[in-house]
Amino acid sequence: MKNYHLAYAGSFILIIKNTQRHQFDYQHSIKNFYRLYKMRWNVLCLTLSIAIFQRFLRNKTLSLLQKSQKA
Repeated sequence: MKNYHLAYAGSFILIIKNTQRHQFDYQHSIKNFYRLYKMRWNVLCLTLSIAIFQRFLRNKTLSLLQKSQKA
C-alpha cells in the first residue's frame, strides 16, 4: 500500500512539473485559441446556412402544395 501512494505522488509531481514547464508557451496557446475560435465560427456558419436552406425548402414545398390544391 505504501508503494502505491509513492507512485501516485510521483505521477502527481510529474504532472505539476509538466504544467509548469509549458505554462509560458503563449504562442502555442494563442494558436490553439485561434484554431478553436475558427472552428466555432465555421460551425456557426454551417448551422446558419443549413437553417436558411431548410427554410427555403419548406417555403418551396408549401408553395407547391398550395399550387396543387388550387388546381
